[in-house]
Amino acid sequence: MLINLLLMLFLIWFIIHNFIKAHTFTSFSVWHDSFVPIYSLVLFFITMKWDRANLILLAILTPVALLLGWYETRGIEIKKEKSHKNKTEYEYMIKRGTPYTVGWTLTFVLGIALHAWFTKEKILNMFSEAIWDNLIEELNPFAVFLPRIRGIYGF
Repeated sequence: MLINLLLMLFLIWFIIHNFIKAHTFTSFSVWHDSFVPIYSLVLFFITMKWDRANLILLAILTPVALLLGWYETRGIEIKKEKSHKNKTEYEYMIKRGTPYTVGWTLTFVLGIALHAWFTKEKILNMFSEAIWDNLIEELNPFAVFLPRIRGIYGF
């Protein structure tokens, strides 16, 4: 659980870093630009449940992912300039642009929407319990002590 949290925090940091750098020319780095796809594939194979419903979802989302990937690469600019380290060599600079940030945003919105869709019953139950508890507390001031009494007597 802690490792998953650390990996998610690292991924969030990586994405924020990419958003900031999207509108400036940066050096192309094989490790940097290969990390997200490799990380995503590893997490996919670790967390995928290979049942019929998930395979159907995979078949639906694959064209969406390909379309988003195509859109993200539309605004990329690449230029060749002299290396800062060695003035006789050239290095490639890449500017990802606005389609890249829009594609990342759409990817996260789609991920959050799918997660909300598949866990909507849990979310609705959580909200209805919270609303019910607040309503009882408003109607009966002594209901504030109810969770403690429930814990002591087990009801």
